[in-house]
This record gives sequence, structure tokens and C-alpha cells, in this order.
Amino acid sequence: PIPQSDVGYEITLMPGLYMQFLLWLGDEEFPPNAQILFSDNFRHAFSTEDMANIGDIVIGRMKAIGQSLAAGA
Repeated sequence: PIPQSDVGYEITLMPGLYMQFLLWLGDEEFPPNAQILFSDNFRHAFSTEDMANIGDIVIGRMKAIGQSLAAGA
């Protein structure tokens, strides 16, 4: 967990390569919002297209884990 948003997490994708998921819940003034941030060195290891694919893969896996946890509750 990281404190940069209402709900935020940093994960290590590979040694030295990090992703941050920042979520804001929203309120009467602002809608909910989310950002995915990559460590600065990602551009040296992956192309822009690869980074988009990595984001899709990680989000898909997070959704699957969330569904699995909800089904077990």
C-alpha cells in the first residue's frame, strides 16, 4: 500500500520495475478516478505498446483475484 491516493498500491513487476495503482473514490465535486504509473526505467525495458499490454494483463489479473475473493466470501 502507498499513501498517494484514497487507495494506492505499488507492485514490483520485475526486479527494479514498479507499477503504482492510484485510485480516488470521488465525491460530490469530483468523479472517481484512477491512474497507473510506471517507474521511470520502464521505457528502457519495454516499448509503449508493451507497457499498455502489461497494464491490461495486470488489471485483468487483479479483477480475477477480486472475483475469486468475492466468491469465497
